[in-house]
Amino acid sequence: MSEENKNQPNKITEIKDNGEGNEKIEVEKAELRIDKIKAKTSKVLIPIGFKMITEGLFKKQITKKDYKGEKEIRDLKLIGQEKSIDLGLVAIWKSEDVEHFIKLTDLAKLKDQTPKVYVSQDKNIKLLLALIEQQQFKNVEKRAEASFTLKEYAKGRGYTEKEIKTGGKFLAELKRDLFSGAYTTYRINEIILDGKKYIAHGLPNLYTLLEPKNSKGEWKVMFSPLYANSLLPLLKGEAKQYYTHYLKEVADRKTTEKPYLHFFYNQLVYRRQAGKTTVPKKVINLLKDMGVAKFYLDRPQESFNVLKECLIYITTNYPEELESIYFFNDFNKEKEKHLPLSSLKALSNFEYKDFKELLEAIGVKDIREAFISFCRRKEAEKEPPAPKPQEHSELTDQILDWADRNISWDKMTMLTKEGTEKFLKDCLRYLGFDRLNELFRQEAQATYPNAIRFLTKTLKNELRQNKRTKR
Repeated sequence: MSEENKNQPNKITEIKDNGEGNEKIEVEKAELRIDKIKAKTSKVLIPIGFKMITEGLFKKQITKKDYKGEKEIRDLKLIGQEKSIDLGLVAIWKSEDVEHFIKLTDLAKLKDQTPKVYVSQDKNIKLLLALIEQQQFKNVEKRAEASFTLKEYAKGRGYTEKEIKTGGKFLAELKRDLFSGAYTTYRINEIILDGKKYIAHGLPNLYTLLEPKNSKGEWKVMFSPLYANSLLPLLKGEAKQYYTHYLKEVADRKTTEKPYLHFFYNQLVYRRQAGKTTVPKKVINLLKDMGVAKFYLDRPQESFNVLKECLIYITTNYPEELESIYFFNDFNKEKEKHLPLSSLKALSNFEYKDFKELLEAIGVKDIREAFISFCRRKEAEKEPPAPKPQEHSELTDQILDWADRNISWDKMTMLTKEGTEKFLKDCLRYLGFDRLNELFRQEAQATYPNAIRFLTKTLKNELRQNKRTKR
């Protein structure tokens, strides 16, 4: 692929559209620590409003050829803000139906380069949302803001401790992601909100960014009102709909290098239905929504190659997301071809001419005209720890192993691994096997499992209650 396009109180309710109605799922809202030791979590919850806006904004990588010159902008009314502002002289880039504006005085922060408004910006927003959710769920007064060090941020984007310590150009690129989100304002020719189509004039910068003067200090991000208003209901447990995106994909540098892999994963997230097939979608429309370039869309062979690479990569690296796919001859599913996980992995051996024979059996001559549905594993929504232990010692070992994966002991001041091992044996003795195992399962399978909270609050409170009962 070309360089431009290949680098192309305590419960909340999740409502997922299953194509036949809404499936309501109540999940525990986690209480998370806010301190230097960030509670580890595996996912980010994306409000429906963020999904609608980011899908409209981050569709295509912009380059120098998209630069449209400079313009004076005065008295601009930004959506979600009461007062109009003067941007002054701005640089303008236009790609497809989106215009991007940056004040000329702010371009220096981007090293006079184009703003990053493609895959890396989408990942930037998802990581910032995750940090906000981690830090704000506990607070009584919710704010759409978070703080973090550049080191923490880089880890969330998939860089190792060694790479971060050594440094390199990637740190400057990560900063450019952060600066782009803070400085860029937008105009979109078409955006769908609440089921209605709009031309969005004056979409504000995503957030205000505070950069520490000390390079090792904490950065702070505060989302602009338009976006904060979409996020706050989720933080307050009032959101009616959201999507779950696993952070291991945000940290996957391969899906950053090949944007179509990331946007294919996005499509799975936005269409996800555990144990059920998604509503059929025409392959050509799926590829368009992934931002695949016209060169590939115009050629069935190339369209097949893009889809094949996405399916192989996801089933290899994210098998929990895809159990099988179905091809149909039309939306009404009159004829179908089912490909289970093993067949998807074997796609690497298929050429398009061979694959066409499978499609022709259901009356489809061109892969682009086929309808496709995805089926996720039923058990993927919940990620239980290990099988139920058979002996008491296995239970404490299992809990300690789980805590060890989720706690950086060297950074802890109130917990040690050795002390925790002794504490768990005491819990087993006083609470009994069944109760300790039940509490552990509840925490490990929570939406936001938190080992520190489990050890310092859940178990200690249970021990106190147990002692009161026996008096």
